[in-house]
Amino acid sequence: MNKLYLDVETSGLKGKLNLVQYKFVREEGGLSSIKLIRPFQQPEEMETLKGVLNQEDTILYGYNIGFDLWKLYQYYKCVPFRCQVIDLWLHVLRDNPLCYYPLRGKSIIVVKKIPSNCVDKMELKISNKLSSMLPDMFNIKVKHSEDKDNKELITLAFRVEFNVKLKTLVSKLFGEKTLDYDDCFKLPDWKENNRIPVILPEEQELYDNLWKINEKILDNPYSRAWIYSTKDVEYLELIENWLIKNNSYNEIPITDNDICTHIVAYTKYHGFKTNKEKVLLKKESLIKELKSIKNNCDLVGVNPLSNKDKKEFFNAHLVEDAVMPPSLDKKHLKIAIQDGILNEEGIKFFTELLEYQSLNQRLKQMEVFEAGNGMVYPDFRVYGTTTNRMAGTSGINFQGIARDGDIRELVYCSQGGDFDSLEIGIAASYFQDIQMLSDLDRGVDLHTQTACLLKLLPMSYEEAMVLKVNKDIDLDTKKKFKNARATGKKINFEILYFATSHKVADTLNIDEENAELLMKENFFKHYPQLLKTRDKYYKEICTADTTSWDRNSIQNMKIEVQDAVGNSRYLLIEKEIANYFWKNSNSIAKEIGNGMEGKIVRQEVKGEQTYTNALHSALLGAVIGIQNSLYRQCGNFPIQSTGASITKALMVKIWKVFHIPMMNVHDEIMIPSDYESIYTEVKKTVDDFVAVNKTIVKHLSMSWTAIKNWGEK
Repeated sequence: MNKLYLDVETSGLKGKLNLVQYKFVREEGGLSSIKLIRPFQQPEEMETLKGVLNQEDTILYGYNIGFDLWKLYQYYKCVPFRCQVIDLWLHVLRDNPLCYYPLRGKSIIVVKKIPSNCVDKMELKISNKLSSMLPDMFNIKVKHSEDKDNKELITLAFRVEFNVKLKTLVSKLFGEKTLDYDDCFKLPDWKENNRIPVILPEEQELYDNLWKINEKILDNPYSRAWIYSTKDVEYLELIENWLIKNNSYNEIPITDNDICTHIVAYTKYHGFKTNKEKVLLKKESLIKELKSIKNNCDLVGVNPLSNKDKKEFFNAHLVEDAVMPPSLDKKHLKIAIQDGILNEEGIKFFTELLEYQSLNQRLKQMEVFEAGNGMVYPDFRVYGTTTNRMAGTSGINFQGIARDGDIRELVYCSQGGDFDSLEIGIAASYFQDIQMLSDLDRGVDLHTQTACLLKLLPMSYEEAMVLKVNKDIDLDTKKKFKNARATGKKINFEILYFATSHKVADTLNIDEENAELLMKENFFKHYPQLLKTRDKYYKEICTADTTSWDRNSIQNMKIEVQDAVGNSRYLLIEKEIANYFWKNSNSIAKEIGNGMEGKIVRQEVKGEQTYTNALHSALLGAVIGIQNSLYRQCGNFPIQSTGASITKALMVKIWKVFHIPMMNVHDEIMIPSDYESIYTEVKKTVDDFVAVNKTIVKHLSMSWTAIKNWGEK
């Protein structure tokens, strides 16, 4: 295979190409050098590059290569390149020692209810220790939160962030002195609107001027810009060799994530057609609804975007003896309304306010649709989560668009499908629950069955299914049945993802003791292997000994969880952190609390404690919290990771055969309009893929259909 190391420079994130730099290394050997091309001055050279990109024996190497591919497609306006792709950025995240560390934005330890006069010392102690445990390319962020009942108690939440640019990585790993972009090229002096990946009319002049400035900089071949760009290609080879050395293989393998990076880049360029007329009508309707709610807010003197105003209004309309919830986010507002802790006026206002937040989000989506002028350009992070799922970006978060909403019908598609009850099927196969496998063999509707098992429907499953197909039932009964099944579905996923009885109690609006009893005596009695699996994971991960407080108990903690297709979730660094603070909690508490007189109440159940004991309890609780969180994450991982990997594998299969754009949202794959003519061939490819992968998930199936818009799926 021939190797093509490539990078591009643009004027702003949405601007045109200023420079393309690459090195082409032929398999048979020979001299190769780095070339730098100015696309609009050297179109013939760009055509030569296009020829290389269209060779199936070319492997394209890049770092966050999706951006570079997107820019190349915008320049060429062409059908997909035939080259294979390796995104070194993804391999840095997954396939070397760095994969043992948490990803960007990952909460790693939360120390609750620390006496305020100890916070600074505790924060410094923990931050320093985390810094010594993590590579120096990780940043540690700390969030302070006051306890709502006692402002003298503070919770510290420590997060690690890892969003390394190529030059930062090279600098940290190899001590290489690198140039800064803004010392070489002109950066935008305005805030770029990243939500919309096309240049808006009002932005055109700004981007054109920026491009011209950078072109003038490049007129000098001895400028820092040329050195900066040349180094980028050298760094790609440096990272490649480092990855190979750290993984003990001869060359970096091409993964499904690499290929999906190419799919995402091409789809972002190609886009999906939208119904322009309906978009405008929808936008007008949303503005009208929002204006009406805003007028009602103005009448009571509340700015709907002000947390302070909302809290004051909420407090003023609490029923007697009711307690203010910890926050006024969507979840807690719904609970407050449902539990009736507000008076009638408060319920009416906050019910409308919930609608305002949803409408406002949809209006922003419509603004992106409108700006696309009949097109929308989906964008995703291919490795968006630790479970290998794709995630939305700063534009429209397609992952968050509801199935039952009215936005999907605005996006034209030719065909698409989603896996049928994918998580349920994976869980049955992965956990080998004989009863669940048997139920699926018999075509049991597991969501309705769970509704019956948990007494959400006052009847047996057989009676419920008779009711379901009865066309003569009244609307009220039909609605109750639908709601009960929806709740049963939610409970199924909560249990499969190792939710606690507390979470299930919230969903069912019952006390935790009853929820625990329902789960044990009804659900787990029917599916005993699921309970055994939960218990097994708990014993392997939640090893902190809270009986004898054995200092070595954390050392027994599991360090790896695998899904059904070989992906791993590593717990090495979390175990190291938990082990350190478990073993040293007493000495740390003594060091920080030394000389502090008096006592403090952290928890009513423990009563008054010395400062040293309070800090000791806080650190022990933080370690228990780490393990409890990992227990849920590791229960979640095998199912979600297997599902994400299977979905991506199908996208890769379709891409290799047809080279067409695709959008992946959870377990769905959508193909834009204008590909109707290949529906039969694509469906056969999908069916063949499903048949082969039944060896992994016995009940794997996908409903692939011809459609006119996304809402029809």
